Amino acid sequence: MDSRVRTSFGAIEGKANIDSAEEFISAAYYSSIQISTRAQSAIKKELPQGKEGALRLASMWLRKRAEHPENRSGYMSALNIIMNRSRISMNEITDYYAASIEKEIVAKGKRRLGDRYSERELKNTVLRPIINYYVNPTDENLKNISRFGHNFRYEMDFYLTLGDLNQNVRIKAEGMRL
Repeated sequence: MDSRVRTSFGAIEGKANIDSAEEFISAAYYSSIQISTRAQSAIKKELPQGKEGALRLASMWLRKRAEHPENRSGYMSALNIIMNRSRISMNEITDYYAASIEKEIVAKGKRRLGDRYSERELKNTVLRPIINYYVNPTDENLKNISRFGHNFRYEMDFYLTLGDLNQNVRIKAEGMRL
């Protein structure tokens, strides 16, 4: 693995070495490493070379930013590396991420709430606070999840949907008393 890539991505989450799956995946994407043909095929399927793979990789870091906002600066460093190495813009990344995370949230919401709401209602109303938070992870958007969830008729299914995405975000939002 290229030592500059290893050092750059290894420092994202605080330590100078690669110590998370996301750091490894990012470093592996930009460096040639020896792995099994099966593993290499799986990685290329999820992260094809080129713009699509770089956008997916960057989206992974934006999602981590929403799930662990305390590490925001490190995740922004990862995004800067990806933008520089792949020549993609932050607008391209955020547009791609917003569309993909919305699609994932609605799919998870359909499993728990789809028998009571149409896909359009889920997307535009019921799951909108969760989508807004994942796209723009501010304290205010987290409070909006909590406000909506605590006043929602199907509160348990709303929070279980959030938990299907990330338990830490669910616990933070559900535990808020506004």
